[in-house]
Amino acid sequence: MLLVKGDATALSVDEKALLTARGVTSATVFGGEDTVSAPLAADIKSVTTALTRIDGDDRFIVSANVTAANWTAPVDTVYFATGENYPDALAGGVLAGITKSPVLLVCSTRRWRTCRSAADPGRPVG
Repeated sequence: MLLVKGDATALSVDEKALLTARGVTSATVFGGEDTVSAPLAADIKSVTTALTRIDGDDRFIVSANVTAANWTAPVDTVYFATGENYPDALAGGVLAGITKSPVLLVCSTRRWRTCRSAADPGRPVG
């Protein structure tokens, strides 16, 4: 995972060097153009040759979309983190990575329903 300055128009020299040195050939950008600018995404693609963007109306929907794109429902283990305080998801992400499980951001009833639906779309939400 490479954290970038999302409003930049290009990768830094060091970021490009890292991607090149690691032989990265594809990248996934999480969030819309307000999170990672279109020019920055284009620059990432020029270095990696393949780019996918997973976005949504807000960070909660993005987390649900990431889960839907990478896990087949139903998911056995899901970690939840508040989307109101980003270090929670970073800390939980370590355990989720070890167990190969998604992290869903939640904060309210509406968000919970969105995330629960993403984890198990066949199960009624309510």
